[in-house]
Amino acid sequence: MREIWQPSYYDRRVRDLNEYGAFREYIHRNPLKRGLVASAEEYLCSSARPEFVPDPLPQRLKPISVGA
Repeated sequence: MREIWQPSYYDRRVRDLNEYGAFREYIHRNPLKRGLVASAEEYLCSSARPEFVPDPLPQRLKPISVGA
C-alpha cells in the first residue's frame, strides 16, 4: 500500500485569519511555481478564479486581534 501524503505532510489547525490567508496564498501560488499557468486565476481548479464562491469561514476560526 502506498502513502497518500508526501513525507513532509503534517496536520494542524488554522489558528487565525492571518494564517488562513497565508495558507490560501500558498495554495494559490502552487500552480504558478510549477509553471502550469501565468496567474493563479488561470488554473481551472483554483479558488483564485473569479467565479469561485467560497464557503463561509469556519466558526472556530479566531478573529484577528485588534493589536495585529
